[in-house]
Amino acid sequence: MMRPNPLLFLAGGVLAAGLALSTTRGVAAQDPGPPPAPAPVDNHALVVRIQDLEQKVATLQAWVDGQRAQAKLTTAALGEAEAAGFTAGPNFRSREVLIAAWRAAAEAAQAGAAPAPAAPAKGRGSRPDNGR
Repeated sequence: MMRPNPLLFLAGGVLAAGLALSTTRGVAAQDPGPPPAPAPVDNHALVVRIQDLEQKVATLQAWVDGQRAQAKLTTAALGEAEAAGFTAGPNFRSREVLIAAWRAAAEAAQAGAAPAPAAPAKGRGSRPDNGR
């Protein structure tokens, strides 16, 4: 009786593994088809969302404008306090430190703010379609 050849078993195993891998690759590489159609756009919801965001921007711009105005007032008040002698007397250095910190905060609040937007024109011609 003949003994089985181990190389024959090894070659058969490699062939079977190769076939199994090529079959699973072929399944994975199949075209999934066209992508699903996008959901319909709700224009009314978009308009409402844009209006909401525009209101938030206007609110924030008003807040920034108020901060800028208060920072200018603070800067003026600090100069006036120094001129009136706030930093004179015992422990004057602590008051100089406070003045410098308050001035830096007021200047930073004014420096980073975007300029206030111009008010939209009123009347004919103010709309994008020129009033038609």
